[in-house]
Amino acid sequence: MNHSDADHLATSEAWLLPTELYSCWNARGLYSPLQFVLRLRPDVHRALESIPSGWHSASDLSVDQLYAASTYLHETIHWWQHVGSSVGLSLSLLYPAQAHLNHRHLINLLRERGPFKSIRAHNLRTAVSRDNEAAVDREINIILNNWHDIEFYRYFITDPSHASSFTDDKYYESQCHSYQVALGALLWLMSSVIDPEVRTLPDPRRWEQESTTLTDERAEGFYFGSPIRIPPLGARQIFEGQARVCQLQYLFRAASPAPSFEEVVNERHLDGVYGEALAWFLELSEITPPATLFAPAIAAFLLICDIAINPAAGLATHFSPLRSLLEQHDPGYRFVRLCRGLQRHKERVFSLIASYTADGYRQASEVICSASGVSSALALANTVSNWSSSMPGLAKLLEEESTFEFVDANLPVRLFVARFARFQADKLAHPEIFCWPGYWGAGKQGTEERAQVIWRLFSEHGALFVDKEDGDVYPRILPDRDQALVQQTFDKFYTWVATYDLVRQWTVGSGDFVYDFGWLTSKFSQDEVVEWANTSFAHVFGVSPRDFRIIPSLEPPSLSPIPDGS
Repeated sequence: MNHSDADHLATSEAWLLPTELYSCWNARGLYSPLQFVLRLRPDVHRALESIPSGWHSASDLSVDQLYAASTYLHETIHWWQHVGSSVGLSLSLLYPAQAHLNHRHLINLLRERGPFKSIRAHNLRTAVSRDNEAAVDREINIILNNWHDIEFYRYFITDPSHASSFTDDKYYESQCHSYQVALGALLWLMSSVIDPEVRTLPDPRRWEQESTTLTDERAEGFYFGSPIRIPPLGARQIFEGQARVCQLQYLFRAASPAPSFEEVVNERHLDGVYGEALAWFLELSEITPPATLFAPAIAAFLLICDIAINPAAGLATHFSPLRSLLEQHDPGYRFVRLCRGLQRHKERVFSLIASYTADGYRQASEVICSASGVSSALALANTVSNWSSSMPGLAKLLEEESTFEFVDANLPVRLFVARFARFQADKLAHPEIFCWPGYWGAGKQGTEERAQVIWRLFSEHGALFVDKEDGDVYPRILPDRDQALVQQTFDKFYTWVATYDLVRQWTVGSGDFVYDFGWLTSKFSQDEVVEWANTSFAHVFGVSPRDFRIIPSLEPPSLSPIPDGS
């Protein structure tokens, strides 16, 4: 659909999103989904550095060390969510997708109109009717509609309660259209690095005819002006609830006696966004608040979080049928359905997962998913683990990941897809550790061999990019990799990230380009940082940001983003 009516202007900057996920307690730590960085407060760094290398029971740590370790676990879980789950992988790849999907159109625009910023500001000032639209105007509409549909998908997935802030935007068409554009872009990105002939991954071209039919039939969610249906929560509430409850289990696993659930609530450990998903879980599943954080009901909550954020439909399997796109893919809808499925089988599920075991995870997943009609996280893990046998491209990519010497082309995409595949393989073998990491990471569970497995998984799947006490970002030292190659990959990765940031500004940002990369390093002057970013951009587009003419925006310069819950 063409959205070029000049008199219909956006009323808000709909792309403003929370850029950080905090562990609270004065922001002792955070994970930044657009910078892909795990950050810790300096005192937390110092406490962690005082812990000898290796795996330790929570009972062996001092109070300061224990709180620092719990913060690090909380932020590590955010990293797992964004790299190890299918919803998180989607969110992590959206930023690259907005640049890659439009690359050809941006090059054409530069050739026809020269460099100007921003494309949105230009379009709002000069848009014409479809009848008078020139080829370059169609190019601009493609760029803006692609960019915004991907961003609208990000909003719907992350925090659907804010849908009203962007569904009046001139570039918004319909909810399911945004999902299809975003998922199609992600699939083309993934196929470019592992399945170029699209023999195994879902082919988004197969959705086109069914989508057209649903639009013509005015199926809800598929046509312009369709009513908006949203679940009561999104990935943000699930991510924060999952990370906080796992953190609290880690903190209190060694406590004697452990605090009651009521005490945890009264101490405000579950205030705000950190307790919203758990509150919905208890209400939808018709479960009374449990006695402790280690009750089977809490294990079930974490299991449902894990399943909800790991749909196969859209990234690993086709939608069947496309009409149920939202119910199959959206984490909020999946969460609601899983809770209602659990409601009918609570006692059975509680008995299976009371001991937090792998077998209990597998059996309880089958019970809940069968009752709710929702695909399981293990089904996704099994599908992804079988990709290597049908995708020579993935086998080669995993070879690159094993040494951390990646091909330059689409490096961030290659890195994230490789880590996702590696994570899913380990999760298939040890689902209980990734579902209940606070429980398993805090106490001396079983044999020394078991402890070594836990340590290996935490070491292998820790965040790749972390800050240090000086605030600069560094690559984490990875087991069994040449650190020089890890550093090389880090340097190339953030060169791509800088380009993505400038493309984002080019497309929708107001005013001059901003080179705000102080979050990455303090070791270079601002002039050096600007030169680095401009050179990287020019390498991709053949023109420097210095050469862009700036078009004044007709919109407010900035509005408050969605609250980040800090």
